[in-house]
Amino acid sequence: MHEAKVPAPDLVLPPMTKDFHNWEYIIRYIGVVDFEGLYNLVCKWLRYRKFQVYEDLHKFKPPEIEIKLDCRRKKTSYKRDRINIHFHMFKNKDVEVLKGDKVVKMIDVRLKIKFSSFIETGYANELGWDRWQTSRFFLTLRNFINKHIIKKEIDMVDSDTLYYELYELHQKVKEYLDLEARYNSYSRSESEAVPKEGD
Repeated sequence: MHEAKVPAPDLVLPPMTKDFHNWEYIIRYIGVVDFEGLYNLVCKWLRYRKFQVYEDLHKFKPPEIEIKLDCRRKKTSYKRDRINIHFHMFKNKDVEVLKGDKVVKMIDVRLKIKFSSFIETGYANELGWDRWQTSRFFLTLRNFINKHIIKKEIDMVDSDTLYYELYELHQKVKEYLDLEARYNSYSRSESEAVPKEGD
Protein backbone atom coordinates (compact mmCIF):
# COMPACT_ATOMS: atom_id res chain seq x y z
CA MET A 1 0.00 0.00 0.00
CA HIS A 2 1.47 3.27 -1.15
CA GLU A 3 1.29 6.35 1.03
CA ALA A 4 -0.31 9.33 -0.67
CA LYS A 5 2.05 12.27 -1.09
CA VAL A 6 0.66 15.76 -0.80
CA PRO A 7 2.63 18.25 -2.89
CA ALA A 8 4.24 21.04 -0.95
CA PRO A 9 2.46 24.40 -1.18
CA ASP A 10 3.74 26.84 -3.76
CA LEU A 11 5.38 29.52 -1.62
CA VAL A 12 6.98 31.35 -4.54
CA LEU A 13 4.89 34.42 -5.29
CA PRO A 14 4.82 36.04 -8.74
CA PRO A 15 6.79 39.28 -9.16
CA MET A 16 4.86 42.34 -8.02
CA THR A 17 4.17 45.20 -10.40
CA LYS A 18 6.00 48.39 -9.51
CA ASP A 19 4.29 51.47 -8.11
CA PHE A 20 3.68 54.40 -10.44
CA HIS A 21 6.66 56.74 -9.97
CA ASN A 22 7.04 60.31 -11.22
CA TRP A 23 10.18 62.27 -12.10
CA GLU A 24 12.19 63.70 -9.22
CA TYR A 25 12.99 67.34 -8.46
CA ILE A 26 16.29 68.38 -6.90
CA ILE A 27 17.28 71.75 -5.43
CA ARG A 28 20.89 72.60 -4.55
CA TYR A 29 21.62 75.71 -2.52
CA ILE A 30 24.62 77.30 -0.83
CA GLY A 31 24.06 80.22 1.49
CA VAL A 32 22.21 81.43 4.54
CA VAL A 33 18.79 79.98 5.34
CA ASP A 34 16.23 79.98 8.12
CA PHE A 35 15.86 76.20 8.05
CA GLU A 36 13.14 76.12 10.69
CA GLY A 37 11.07 78.47 8.53
CA LEU A 38 11.73 76.35 5.42
CA TYR A 39 10.78 73.13 7.23
CA ASN A 40 7.57 74.69 8.54
CA LEU A 41 6.71 75.95 5.05
CA VAL A 42 7.02 72.43 3.60
CA CYS A 43 5.05 70.72 6.40
CA LYS A 44 2.30 73.35 6.33
CA TRP A 45 1.91 72.96 2.57
CA LEU A 46 1.67 69.17 2.88
CA ARG A 47 -0.84 69.17 5.75
CA TYR A 48 -3.01 71.76 4.01
CA ARG A 49 -3.29 69.24 1.15
CA LYS A 50 -4.36 66.46 3.53
CA PHE A 51 -1.04 64.59 3.63
CA GLN A 52 -0.01 62.74 6.76
CA VAL A 53 3.63 63.65 7.39
CA TYR A 54 6.04 61.18 9.00
CA GLU A 55 9.69 61.92 9.77
CA ASP A 56 11.50 58.77 8.64
CA LEU A 57 14.98 60.01 9.48
CA HIS A 58 16.43 62.81 11.59
CA LYS A 59 20.21 62.58 11.68
CA PHE A 60 22.06 65.36 13.46
CA LYS A 61 25.81 64.81 13.39
CA PRO A 62 27.31 68.28 12.93
CA PRO A 63 28.26 69.49 10.45
CA GLU A 64 25.97 66.99 8.65
CA ILE A 65 22.19 67.22 9.07
CA GLU A 66 19.79 64.86 7.28
CA ILE A 67 15.98 64.70 7.42
CA LYS A 68 13.62 62.48 5.42
CA LEU A 69 9.87 63.04 5.25
CA ASP A 70 7.43 60.30 4.18
CA CYS A 71 4.07 61.86 3.27
CA ARG A 72 0.89 59.88 2.52
CA ARG A 73 -2.56 60.86 1.33
CA LYS A 74 -5.31 58.26 0.99
CA LYS A 75 -7.34 58.33 -2.23
CA THR A 76 -9.22 55.02 -1.96
CA SER A 77 -8.82 51.84 0.06
CA TYR A 78 -6.60 50.55 -2.77
CA LYS A 79 -4.41 53.50 -3.79
CA ARG A 80 -2.82 56.52 -2.15
CA ASP A 81 -0.46 59.38 -3.00
CA ARG A 82 3.09 59.29 -1.63
CA ILE A 83 5.63 62.11 -1.47
CA ASN A 84 9.17 61.72 -0.17
CA ILE A 85 11.30 64.75 0.69
CA HIS A 86 14.97 64.42 1.61
CA PHE A 87 16.88 67.33 3.17
CA HIS A 88 20.64 66.82 3.27
CA MET A 89 22.89 69.65 4.40
CA PHE A 90 26.28 70.52 5.77
CA LYS A 91 26.21 73.36 8.25
CA ASN A 92 29.07 75.86 8.18
CA LYS A 93 28.09 78.20 11.00
CA ASP A 94 25.26 79.99 12.77
CA VAL A 95 24.64 83.56 11.72
CA GLU A 96 22.41 86.37 12.89
CA VAL A 97 20.65 88.42 10.22
CA LEU A 98 18.71 91.66 10.53
CA LYS A 99 15.26 91.30 8.89
CA GLY A 100 13.36 94.52 9.24
CA ASP A 101 13.56 95.41 12.93
CA LYS A 102 14.26 91.85 14.11
CA VAL A 103 17.44 89.86 14.45
CA VAL A 104 16.83 86.32 13.12
CA LYS A 105 19.06 83.31 13.79
CA MET A 106 19.91 81.48 10.57
CA ILE A 107 22.47 78.95 9.40
CA ASP A 108 25.03 79.10 6.63
CA VAL A 109 24.74 75.77 4.81
CA ARG A 110 25.35 73.69 1.73
CA LEU A 111 21.91 72.18 1.11
CA LYS A 112 20.38 69.57 -1.20
CA ILE A 113 16.63 68.85 -1.27
CA LYS A 114 15.22 65.93 -3.26
CA PHE A 115 11.48 65.66 -3.97
CA SER A 116 9.96 62.42 -5.28
CA SER A 117 6.40 61.14 -5.63
CA PHE A 118 4.50 58.04 -6.66
CA ILE A 119 1.10 56.37 -6.52
CA GLU A 120 1.10 53.40 -4.17
CA THR A 121 -1.38 50.58 -4.78
CA GLY A 122 -2.48 47.67 -2.62
CA TYR A 123 -0.95 49.20 0.48
CA ALA A 124 -1.08 47.74 4.00
CA ASN A 125 -3.84 48.81 6.39
CA GLU A 126 -3.38 50.79 9.61
CA LEU A 127 -2.33 47.62 11.47
CA GLY A 128 0.39 46.84 8.93
CA TRP A 129 -1.44 43.86 7.41
CA ASP A 130 -1.06 43.68 3.62
CA ARG A 131 -3.54 41.18 2.21
CA TRP A 132 -2.24 41.74 -1.34
CA GLN A 133 0.99 39.90 -0.50
CA THR A 134 -0.45 37.06 1.56
CA SER A 135 -0.99 34.64 -1.33
CA ARG A 136 -0.35 34.02 -5.00
CA PHE A 137 -4.04 34.72 -5.77
CA PHE A 138 -4.08 38.20 -4.19
CA LEU A 139 -0.74 39.18 -5.71
CA THR A 140 -1.83 38.01 -9.16
CA LEU A 141 -5.08 39.93 -8.73
CA ARG A 142 -3.18 43.07 -7.72
CA ASN A 143 -0.94 42.80 -10.78
CA PHE A 144 -4.00 42.35 -13.03
CA ILE A 145 -5.74 45.40 -11.53
CA ASN A 146 -2.62 47.55 -11.93
CA LYS A 147 -1.88 46.48 -15.49
CA HIS A 148 -5.35 46.27 -17.03
CA ILE A 149 -7.94 48.11 -14.96
CA ILE A 150 -6.52 51.26 -13.34
CA LYS A 151 -3.23 51.83 -15.21
CA LYS A 152 -4.66 54.41 -17.61
CA GLU A 153 -6.46 56.26 -14.81
CA ILE A 154 -3.30 56.42 -12.71
CA ASP A 155 -1.03 57.43 -15.61
CA MET A 156 -3.33 60.10 -17.01
CA VAL A 157 -4.99 61.49 -13.87
CA ASP A 158 -3.49 60.50 -10.51
CA SER A 159 0.23 60.62 -11.37
CA ASP A 160 -0.15 63.76 -13.43
CA THR A 161 -2.04 65.60 -10.66
CA LEU A 162 0.49 64.57 -8.00
CA TYR A 163 3.40 65.55 -10.26
CA TYR A 164 2.14 69.12 -10.70
CA GLU A 165 1.19 69.41 -7.04
CA LEU A 166 4.75 68.55 -6.07
CA TYR A 167 6.05 70.96 -8.71
CA GLU A 168 4.12 73.73 -6.92
CA LEU A 169 5.88 72.87 -3.63
CA HIS A 170 9.22 72.72 -5.45
CA GLN A 171 8.62 76.25 -6.79
CA LYS A 172 7.60 77.58 -3.37
CA VAL A 173 10.81 76.24 -1.85
CA LYS A 174 12.87 77.84 -4.63
CA GLU A 175 11.11 81.16 -4.05
CA TYR A 176 11.78 80.90 -0.32
CA LEU A 177 15.47 80.18 -0.86
CA ASP A 178 15.77 83.00 -3.38
CA LEU A 179 14.36 85.35 -0.75
CA GLU A 180 16.81 84.01 1.83
CA ALA A 181 19.70 84.52 -0.63
CA ARG A 182 19.31 88.27 -0.16
CA TYR A 183 20.66 87.76 3.36
CA ASN A 184 23.67 85.67 2.31
CA SER A 185 26.52 86.40 4.70
CA TYR A 186 29.01 86.23 1.80
CA SER A 187 27.20 88.70 -0.47
CA ARG A 188 28.85 92.07 -0.93
CA SER A 189 27.11 95.39 -0.54
CA GLU A 190 26.07 97.25 -3.67
CA SER A 191 28.87 99.79 -3.20
CA GLU A 192 31.42 96.99 -3.11
CA ALA A 193 29.96 95.09 -6.06
CA VAL A 194 29.77 98.07 -8.44
CA PRO A 195 32.97 100.11 -8.95
CA LYS A 196 32.56 103.85 -8.55
CA GLU A 197 33.30 106.20 -11.41
CA GLY A 198 36.92 107.28 -11.48
CA ASP A 199 38.20 104.17 -9.63
